Amino acid sequence: MNGKYVSLLSEEDSMIIESKNIVVKKIKEFLDFLYSNADEKDWFEIRILKLNGGTENDYYRVDDTEAAAETIYNRMISDHSIRGIYVTINTTVPDTIKHVKKALKDNDIVHVINFPIDLDVFHEHPPTREEIELIRAAVEKSAEELYGRRGIAYSITTSGFGFHVFIKLKPVQFKTLEEKTAYREIGRKLAEEFQKEVIKHVDKRFINYVRNSVDKGVYNLSRIMRVPWTINRREIAGKIYENLAKTLILKNGTPLDLSSEIEKEIMSITRATEKLLISKNGVRLTPDEKNKIVNIIKSYWKPGTRHNLALGLAALFFWRGIEFEDALEIIQTVAQETGDNETADRETAVRDTYFNAQYRNYKSYLTDKLIFELNSALKDFYRRALRGKATQNIAITDAMEILSGKFSLVEYLKEHTTDIVKEVIENKGNVVFKVTFTEENTGQQVQLVLKNTTKMDKTKMFYALNEDFMAHFGIYIVNPLSIKSLDRDSRMTLTKYLAQSMLDYYAFVTRNAREVISEEFEEIKSAFFDIIEEDIKGIVRINERSELKPKTFAEILNRDYFVYAEIENRIYFSPSIMEYGSDIKGFARNLHKFLKKKRVASGKNWREDRTSISLGNRKHAYAYFVTADKFFELLENEDVTRPPLLEIDEILPEINEDRNVDGISDIESELDSFEEV
Repeated sequence: MNGKYVSLLSEEDSMIIESKNIVVKKIKEFLDFLYSNADEKDWFEIRILKLNGGTENDYYRVDDTEAAAETIYNRMISDHSIRGIYVTINTTVPDTIKHVKKALKDNDIVHVINFPIDLDVFHEHPPTREEIELIRAAVEKSAEELYGRRGIAYSITTSGFGFHVFIKLKPVQFKTLEEKTAYREIGRKLAEEFQKEVIKHVDKRFINYVRNSVDKGVYNLSRIMRVPWTINRREIAGKIYENLAKTLILKNGTPLDLSSEIEKEIMSITRATEKLLISKNGVRLTPDEKNKIVNIIKSYWKPGTRHNLALGLAALFFWRGIEFEDALEIIQTVAQETGDNETADRETAVRDTYFNAQYRNYKSYLTDKLIFELNSALKDFYRRALRGKATQNIAITDAMEILSGKFSLVEYLKEHTTDIVKEVIENKGNVVFKVTFTEENTGQQVQLVLKNTTKMDKTKMFYALNEDFMAHFGIYIVNPLSIKSLDRDSRMTLTKYLAQSMLDYYAFVTRNAREVISEEFEEIKSAFFDIIEEDIKGIVRINERSELKPKTFAEILNRDYFVYAEIENRIYFSPSIMEYGSDIKGFARNLHKFLKKKRVASGKNWREDRTSISLGNRKHAYAYFVTADKFFELLENEDVTRPPLLEIDEILPEINEDRNVDGISDIESELDSFEEV
């Protein structure tokens, strides 16, 4: 092999590739699954991408996948200049094929039947087998959690450098721009949900590999995806690495129905248009500002993402009031300096966004990090563009807008953050975060200190920030009078929202991928997990609590066992567990807060997450309970060794042996420590 090529194929992979019958059968199996819910008269496209940038196209009916698979295999074996072989994951009709000149475009697609999630994990180095296997395990577990458990059909493939998940959809036809836009927004949300799930399950050493690895711009209708059981060639640091794409899972089930979600999203789009931050007023970017923006974008400008980046950046520039000529020059410069040979496509993306687009959305295309970096580079431009404008309202939003879902506090804070400074106060050793906000009506910028960040009540951080906004800008973020006018339940709902928003925003400010809540409850969490690993003898499984006599149920708990009532989906345990953590201030109260944040507990406090056990003779005891599946999930995510799962028949002999010969159980004396008033 040429010294420029490096094979990552295992011996087994190499042997598989040599067997035409095996590979053709595997490719056909994948194509049959991909087009299983298409009309038998529909067509799909095979697209071959060459290392030199060239393309070849061919078209097949969905009932002719064997011929398509054979063509794919023959082309793969015969040409080592092929970068990858792809197919359109959605289909078109015969009339379109008669007129198509080259590649299928979005307007050519008639039936949308698959939703793709693309995790492009390894951009800058070839993966090791350990990396692939550990990330694969997290991807498979995430797909099962989100889709398999709901009976939804999906498949998982690996490209050799990342992973693709295909979720089968109930066929959808899009006739309007609003429908297509809604589909993109739903796609972004599904992708973000999947990425969060993968981060939750992946080995902690590889969290950085999967963070921001999900491509949120792959929801155009004519999307092509790599065919498994073909060679994937990727250039990294001047060498071309070869790996084999494979099918990992084909899981049958029911297609996901997005129709109601699309209707909701369309209503949302028509109800809330994108807020124009800066009106165009002829203020131009300076050469220095353009250079800064170009250098920021260049680090994100990578193959496979460039078209969508051009669309997202053009939309962001449009809403930020940047003149078309400046936006076009920036994109042209980035394309030229990165060796992008599709400059004309990038220019068209900018031109169409500025002059033809009815709905310009950038959040589906750009990451929070990129938006923040661009806002920072544009802060002087904002000041010039907005100079002299007056603030007209006392508040940016009110409580009812937040409760109705029309205003996202965390998105607003991220959008208006143009600088973040981390400082250490030397005499105390405390870390302080100072955040620069740009007020959109006046262009004024102020650096504010995030207060109350060490306290668990994040609502205090918000109220401090709200007052700071008024003090410096003459405007509240949320009108305090609108909060005061809420009834008790609505105010409690708003308080939870504010706390969660500030938690998310603080995580963004600290650039901390871990949940801040995990850090706050570190001591509580460690003590609770130590109790589970060291003091709990086992988890006794029953169908439901009513099948045990109250005294037997209480006695099992009192002997340091948990009881798992499978039908109820509850784990019961004794309040005596709280004694183990009694040396930690507020252990019981804060443990419940921690478990509630993790959705393991559901009540407001332990009083709402407990049950009374009648022991006779006016005696009773309490048992606490949590949600079983979330409890087991928490243990797995935190790498806690779960106590052995036992059947009730394994425990009853132990209890019976300990009863007194005269038939009087020791339970009464033992329950003295269990009973709680």
